[in-house]
Amino acid sequence: MKRINKIENELEKVRKENKKMEFTNQVYGLLNGEEMPNSMHPEDLSDLSYVINKSLKQINDAIKAKTHEEINNPLKEDEEEDPMMSSTSSSMMTTFSKRKRLILR
Repeated sequence: MKRINKIENELEKVRKENKKMEFTNQVYGLLNGEEMPNSMHPEDLSDLSYVINKSLKQINDAIKAKTHEEINNPLKEDEEEDPMMSSTSSSMMTTFSKRKRLILR
């Protein structure tokens, strides 16, 4: 009897996971322009709403984390760009200095 209950619980978990995947795929389909089926059961609409809200929460959390990271490390992004900018800037300054010397002579 325990074994049957365990298998039934596992089956229920798999069904829930499959349903989540189905609704996640449906959300992506809707985002890609597919139309929403007219004959969706209210329970299915509720599940779809849950998946959408969960995805929005994950997106908002990622945005907050990224914003927090940028606030705490504001130079990190600039440091990645600096090597190109500094070499370009230094070569431009060198050229400018040479021209300035020629004009002053």
